[in-house]
Amino acid sequence: MHLIWNDLTHVYAENHKKYLKHLNTIKLDSIMNKLAEISELDYFSSEIAVDKNDNYYLIDYVNDQCDMRLKSKHFDGVPDEIVEYFILRMAELIKRI
Repeated sequence: MHLIWNDLTHVYAENHKKYLKHLNTIKLDSIMNKLAEISELDYFSSEIAVDKNDNYYLIDYVNDQCDMRLKSKHFDGVPDEIVEYFILRMAELIKRI
């Protein structure tokens, strides 16, 4: 799951898909998969900065306490639909255990 977070405003982009068009999501997925493999975590978030030359930098690479505050309740929260999607995916995972 990819989200765009503004490090100046600390707010997630409303239309994150618009911004993702300009990023190499395959590269992002590869970085995240490698972090999951190294950390042996299934649930974490990371902050990855991208410069004008398309270089990717890990800033905050394994956050095991992800922000799940709803945007509808907190101005700097995660968009509600993303939290809802995550909850559904987590429920599916738990059913398989």
